[in-house]
Amino acid sequence: NTSQAYAKAYFGLLQSDGLTLSPYMGKDSILPFLDYPGTCSFVLCLTSNPSAADFQLQALQGGEKLYERVAKTAVGWAEGQKGEIGLVVGATQSRYLGELRQLTPQTPFLVPGVGAQGGDLQGVLKEGRAKDGYGILVNVSRQILYASIENDFADAAREQAQRLVKEMNPFF
Repeated sequence: NTSQAYAKAYFGLLQSDGLTLSPYMGKDSILPFLDYPGTCSFVLCLTSNPSAADFQLQALQGGEKLYERVAKTAVGWAEGQKGEIGLVVGATQSRYLGELRQLTPQTPFLVPGVGAQGGDLQGVLKEGRAKDGYGILVNVSRQILYASIENDFADAAREQAQRLVKEMNPFF
């Protein structure tokens, strides 16, 4: 009931395009969000925070990592649904992006952590894009949001955004 209410509020009333969701309550907590066509529910898979290794990089029985199981399971939940599943993969985890892309070749990735968190933008773009060159949404918030605390904020933020776009252009 709670997930249905949240899904209705965010995708119905507020008409959001996408959300970040935790997979750890299971399929029944995610499915209500997949009832909304034209939306994407990004499931936390492998985050940028340093202590992500506490759980996400742990090996399960048989050697599979928890983040790999989350990726495969979450993508499976979307089969036959109206909405789409994406995966949140932190930019500081770029060494795993290639493996995740092979595991989930058509899945959109939301990649936070470039900029202030130290993520490797070039590594992210090289490893995370789908075969068509897309399938990746790089989120750079802090670097732009905190570009300046002075009256020149708008110009400083624009400059940071333009610099990042220029850095990304060769990859597309």
